[in-house]
Order: sequence, then C-alpha cells, then structure tokens
Amino acid sequence: MNPVPNPEQKVAIEYEGDAVITARPGSGKTFALARMIKRESKKLLSFQGLIAISYTNKASSELRDRCERLGAKKSLSFYGTIDSFCLEEIVAPFRFHLVGKTDALRPTDDDDSPLWSQMKDLEPESDELKGLVLSALKTGELPVSAIGLAALVTLDEVKESREYLAARYTSIFIDEYQDCGRAQHELLKRLAAMGLRAVVVGDLEQAIFQFNKKSPLFLRELMGSEQFEHFELTQNYRCDKSIVSYSLTLLDGKPRDIPRDMRRVFDVAIKGDEAAIAKAIRIRLPDIMDKYHIPDFKDIALIGSSNKGLNRFANAIGIPFKLYSPTPLDKGFGKWRGLFIDLLELFYSPAKYPGDFCNRHLGFEAKDSFRNKVFNLVEDYCSIDESSLYNNTDAAIEIARLCAPECENAEDIQRYRKTVGELSTLRAGFRPAQPGEINLLTYHKAKGLEFDAVFCLDTYEFIMPPYKAEEEEYDALSQYFAMHYVGITRARKVCYFPLGTKRHNAKDLEKDARPSPFLSRPNLKELRNSPNWID
Repeated sequence: MNPVPNPEQKVAIEYEGDAVITARPGSGKTFALARMIKRESKKLLSFQGLIAISYTNKASSELRDRCERLGAKKSLSFYGTIDSFCLEEIVAPFRFHLVGKTDALRPTDDDDSPLWSQMKDLEPESDELKGLVLSALKTGELPVSAIGLAALVTLDEVKESREYLAARYTSIFIDEYQDCGRAQHELLKRLAAMGLRAVVVGDLEQAIFQFNKKSPLFLRELMGSEQFEHFELTQNYRCDKSIVSYSLTLLDGKPRDIPRDMRRVFDVAIKGDEAAIAKAIRIRLPDIMDKYHIPDFKDIALIGSSNKGLNRFANAIGIPFKLYSPTPLDKGFGKWRGLFIDLLELFYSPAKYPGDFCNRHLGFEAKDSFRNKVFNLVEDYCSIDESSLYNNTDAAIEIARLCAPECENAEDIQRYRKTVGELSTLRAGFRPAQPGEINLLTYHKAKGLEFDAVFCLDTYEFIMPPYKAEEEEYDALSQYFAMHYVGITRARKVCYFPLGTKRHNAKDLEKDARPSPFLSRPNLKELRNSPNWID
C-alpha cells in the first residue's frame, strides 16, 4: 500500500472527534487506525494513555508494533482485547470496592460455570444479573463471558473506577466492531459519556460471529448516531480488479463488466466428493501457480466451513499442508495463558525479536537490568528446538514468573504443557505454513488473512447457508453470507468455488451436492468463468 494516505483515509485520520469508520476488505483500515492512534498519542501527558482494542491478542500486538514503528508516543496506553481491558483495568483493580476481596480472580470457561447458565439469558440491566455478577466476584470464579458485564457493574457502582479511567485515558479505539457484543457496546457508550474520545472501525458485511451473540447492529447504531462522524474506506488494495467487482456485485446486485479473459473468479465442476475435489486441486495447482505467478504453496488456501470438513481434504490433498486447529491455550483467560501464547507466537515469528515481548509485558518503566534479564531468557527460549519445548517448560514458567509473578496459574501451565507436548497440536496452532505447505483453515480463522489463491470450499446448498438457517437463534443467513464474502475477499489474485457432485454432511452421510444459492445472486454468473475439472 502507498505509505501516503488516500483521500478517504486522510480525512478520517485528521478528524479529531468521535468517529465510526466502515472499511471494506483490503481498504487499509489498520493503516488508517495506526495513524489515528499516532496522531492522538502526541496529545498525551506523562500520566495518560489511550485504549486500543482488537479482537485477538495477536491483532493487538500487531497494531501496537505498527503504531510504535510509526512513532506513536510510548506511554501508558493499553493494547489488548476487550476482555483483558475490562479485567485488568476495571474489574480486578476495583473489585475490593464492590465485594471486599483482593485475592486473584479466576476467569472460568462458561461451560464450567453454573453461574453462567443462570446469567446468559438475563437482561444486562436486571437486578438479578447484577446479583449473580457480585456473587461471582465474591467467589473469584468469574465466567469469561461475564467479564464485560462485571466491568459495567463496576463502573455503575464504583465512582473511583470512573474517575480513574477518565483521568488515565483520553480516548478509546476499537477494531472489528461488527463483531461487538452488548456489554462491549455499553462500555464504549459509558466511556464516551465520561469524556473519552471514541473511534470504532468495522464492516457490516464481515459479521461472522453472530452465533456467539456478536451483532453488527451495534456498529449500525453508531453509524446512525449524531455523536459519531461516519467515514468510509472503499478502495480495495488487496484483490485483483475482477475479484473486487465480483465481491461488490455480491453485495449490491449491480451488473459490472469484466471481460471473460480477465475474470479471476471461477466455479469449477468436479465429479465426486471432497476427495475428488482435493485430487483435482492437487493436479491443477502447478498450472494455476504458473499462470498467476504464485511463488509457493504457502500462498494458497483452502477455506472451509468446519474443521471436520477440512480434515477430509487434509486426508486426500496429497501434498504437505498446514491445518489451522485450536489448541488447549485457546481456552481460558489467565494472564499466564496470554504470556504463553505470546511466547509461542514469538518463537515462530520470522524476526524472533525478544524486545517486542519485553515491551508488551514489562512496560517501559522496568529497570534496564531487569529488562535485560527477561530479554536474554526470551532469546534463549526462542533458540530451543520445537520438539524440545515440552522438556523446557520451566523456561516458559520462569519468564512468566518474572513478567507476572502475581498471576501464576496451574491450569495455564497445564494447557501450555498439553500444547507443546504434541508437535502436531503445536504446529497447527502456532507455526505458520512453511514453504511447500498449503493452508487449510475455516472461514472464521481466515478472517484478517490473505492469500494469492483461495479455494472457497463447501459452497453448497444446506451448508452455505445451513439447512433451516432461519430457525437458528441468531441471524444465520446473514452470518453465512458474511462468511462467503470474507472467503472471496481473502484472495489477492484468483478465487475458485470447487463444486463436486457429492458431499458429506455433519453425520458423515454422503449427499448429492447442489451449488449454494449465494452463487445465484443477481449478475454474478456473468462475472465468473465455469470450467469443468472432470477427468
């Protein structure tokens, strides 16, 4: 991307009030957001910071690194997820004011919490919910999904928490707001009412977590608010022109003209099931890579609707692959869990620079001697052979004890051991695709990533969208449409919809396969080519 902002980006970056930015895929939202944060950071006093919220810890780290490379003022700013902000800056510091407790909180998985089963269907403003939140804070076992609710209760009941946030922070920036939950939205409004500048970024068309009670309606509310100035980033820097045209027609149904020989979206007919599709892809990949100048298999992705379905392709693809799968560290919410995740991500990063880890977990006030000690330990950790990480668990524990001695958690240690103890689990969760490996991942895992060539799998009736989607408790039709859109817009150079004659359902029963109704939306067929890959 051009390092100079385009006119759309420039006007958003230079605006200094509350703002909502809607950004299409590949339009440079992080480019603009980082520059907004840099600009805002120049106003900070020595005791102030800003809040930058991303959907994942990895995205938060990348945003912080980008802001600092741009020259953002190193201050008391917070970069992290919404849950980590609520826990570390609101709930834990002011828990004593609510329930008289100072021992460490133990966020628990929702499925393991009897209290969550009572909480989950209650209105956020209800006295009953407030009582259950206070009960959880007393015991110290707070359901993960109730962290945001606990933050709201704390803000409402403890004026010191409001005074602290208003004095410490000048502004809040939140990315991926289309995947916002109710508690997060209420928190943003409270912070804005306290005088913090509020900026949110999102895309209504990429709301793919509605099954988890995240809703694009909160983004839409801010887009219509008089308090928030609305900016749009529309120029796609990622995808080939024909892919951009296809994705826009998918959204608005308007006809667009792409000459047949310039089209880079294909629906391909294949006789057979997932194994036949995998074989057809394997056979044709060399020609595809040559035609579109794709240097390596790691620049190619097969994106599916479920890990179970992807396993069928993994078993049949016949070439090395990286299958993105969850690890034991994906569950839980301990501070050490986040430390271990950051260590493993650093371990597999090309740069392997320990200073980034030290900046995130020690801050800039740590003494040089202490920082150097942690730096050297992290450097030694990164030199361990991956097959020996389990036998060197003490190295990870020593680093965690230095960075967060008060947060030691036996469960987090056990999850780390399980993750590094199985090489396939470790690689699936943390190691990027290596040269010569194709990527296999779900639509949800693909969010935020991009590849030269993308094969959008499972583009079938009763999968995209699922059977009886209208009977789900959430807007499944809208979510799966967003997943389809996300899949297409991951492709930089070429996008394929491989369509077999057979498929398997969730019960492993073979079914006749018919194309998804998403492929039949107005004026799309005229933007695709439809070759047969039937040998």
